[in-house]
Amino acid sequence: MLLSLSRRFIFVANLKTASTSIEACLRPFSEICIPSTRFGKHEPLAKIEERFSWAFDYIGRANFFVFGVIRDPLDYVLSIYNSHQKPAFLNQPSYTGGIAFEDFYSRWRSRGNWQLAPQYERFLNAKGEYALDYLLNLDDVPTQWPQICKVLDLPEKELRNLNVSPTGASRAMVDPGLAAQIYRDYATDDLLAKEFTGFTACRGKLTLPE
Repeated sequence: MLLSLSRRFIFVANLKTASTSIEACLRPFSEICIPSTRFGKHEPLAKIEERFSWAFDYIGRANFFVFGVIRDPLDYVLSIYNSHQKPAFLNQPSYTGGIAFEDFYSRWRSRGNWQLAPQYERFLNAKGEYALDYLLNLDDVPTQWPQICKVLDLPEKELRNLNVSPTGASRAMVDPGLAAQIYRDYATDDLLAKEFTGFTACRGKLTLPE
């Protein structure tokens, strides 16, 4: 999560969507940077607005350019599954080594694990409105990054691949029925990733399906 008072932007850090790479590039231009999950790296926009309301007393909230990254729902869930096979998670409840992807998805969903919450929920403001000015699809980040730097009036910096998930389960390994279920469970994420990337003129007006 990044908040720049001088450049007037907010980066809402989604999970497994190049957030570490983006933060590394933009951190020098951000007065507030929270790079650790335990301290609120992945807090939703609504929480950011609440937590840093003092900043918006000095600079009106409407003056901030807000952006984030979303990815294909199946790839998103697979990346979370693969990332928790790292040795760092060994002996922790979130370790997914030795657990079939189907079992992982069923268990984590039934427990309401926050990491499997729909991605779009991070992009809602305190009023429950979709509030991004620019949404990137993870697949388009390399080509769209120069546009983001231009909007922020920043020198373009190369995005490095940081915090990459281990290679593990792939799309081809997922049962077609389960894949279809995941797309149903994340229908709004799928819609945003396909239809609403780039600049949006519908901030606060986009009606999201349930």
